[in-house]
Amino acid sequence: MDIKASDKDNYSNIYIKRDNKPISLGINYNDLGQYDTSRHRLRYFLNTHNIFGLNESLDFSYQNKLQRQYKERDTKNFSLGISVPFKYWTFSYNYDSSEYLRTINIYNRKYRATGKTKNQTFGLRKMLHRNENHKIDIGARITLKDSKNYIDDVRLVSSSRNLSVLTVDTTYTGRILSGLLSTNMGVSFGLKRFGANKDNQEWYRNEYTPKAQFRRYNINISWYKPIDKFYYKANIGGQYSKDILYSQEKIGIGDDTTVRGFKDESTQGDKGFYIRNEIGYRGNQFLEPYIAYDYGRIFNNKVNEDKVETLQGVAIGIKAYFKGFEGSFTLAKPIDKPRYFRNNKAVAYTTVTYRF
Repeated sequence: MDIKASDKDNYSNIYIKRDNKPISLGINYNDLGQYDTSRHRLRYFLNTHNIFGLNESLDFSYQNKLQRQYKERDTKNFSLGISVPFKYWTFSYNYDSSEYLRTINIYNRKYRATGKTKNQTFGLRKMLHRNENHKIDIGARITLKDSKNYIDDVRLVSSSRNLSVLTVDTTYTGRILSGLLSTNMGVSFGLKRFGANKDNQEWYRNEYTPKAQFRRYNINISWYKPIDKFYYKANIGGQYSKDILYSQEKIGIGDDTTVRGFKDESTQGDKGFYIRNEIGYRGNQFLEPYIAYDYGRIFNNKVNEDKVETLQGVAIGIKAYFKGFEGSFTLAKPIDKPRYFRNNKAVAYTTVTYRF
């Protein structure tokens, strides 16, 4: 989808490009991984559409490390997604599994830290309203999360858990102020069912222990505004919870998708937000330079609840498009960070994709 200025004042033209190929595949290189599990990665993906005549979509992807010579660090990820529409309803199922290996050096001894995570999500959405300018839908999904972590093959009970999370949300997409606005608001609940950890059955629990039965509110807003050959794009993400959350339920900032300018150093909390601002030039069909400024804040409950961590970063980058290739290169620098963050130099983000 693209938005370009219209010849008519205060109006925009929306262009939707549809890929009619029933099967497409591709490969992606990126250097967005963590140093201790492998920086450089390759991702292979396959997408199909309507091959069974149900207007369904199937998506597969597998990602692993590129640097095979490093035996003491590793990362793998596999994902599968299925969605089937029926009238105003859409049914979906997603499966994701990941593994990591990193080596910890303590007092001249090496320890193997490994982990495995499996997530399954069952979703249902319904279209409530749709016309040429606006679209509103509502949905619910249940995600079953199984996380296990080990040190030298000994399971870490405190960081291994099963969670069942119910999320109810609504999405609005429409044309606002000659731009395209998309908002998503929802609430998530930690359930006791489907094999989840139960807070009331854990004898070691105290007021500082993360909760498997929690409540969390989420919001995501994006707005894209074309201005002649330029564009402005804003993204806002945030969450709020009164509970102490497990790490995978916290909001994290400090990477290429939240606050740019950080690699291997990030922060997370029970509540927080980030704001991304980007201005780019689209006067060339092959190259799209841009500049960006990002801001984010993180808060925690109970543990260091008076401590507010702020991240700010600036970035300059370029996106490139040519036939089946697309890529981006970004240089970003932190301008505000917690004192315990070590790096103050610029970092680079690179991603290149080829679609067959």
